[in-house]
Amino acid sequence: MTMRQDVLINVVCLAVAAIALGVGVWVVFTGQITNNGVDGLFVLSVCLVTILVFGLIPAATIRSRMLLRRTEKKPAEKMETATMVAQKHEERS
Repeated sequence: MTMRQDVLINVVCLAVAAIALGVGVWVVFTGQITNNGVDGLFVLSVCLVTILVFGLIPAATIRSRMLLRRTEKKPAEKMETATMVAQKHEERS
C-alpha cells in the first residue's frame, strides 16, 4: 500500500468510529436506552462494536509504525555503543 492509501484508510476508519461514538453518546444522553428498552441497548452495543472494529485499524497502523521506528533505532544504538566501548578501551590502554 502506498502512504496515500494508508492515510485514506485511517481517515475513513476514524471518521466511521467518530460517527459511531457520536451516535452512542446521543443514545445515552437522550435517554433512548431507557425509553426504547432493548432497542436502545442494541443500538448502543452496535455503536461500541463499530468503534472497536474501525478503531483497530488506525491503532494497528500506529503500533506498527512505532515498532518500525524502534527496530530502525536499534542498529544505530548498537553502533554507538560499540564505538563508545572501543573509545573507552583505547582510553584505558
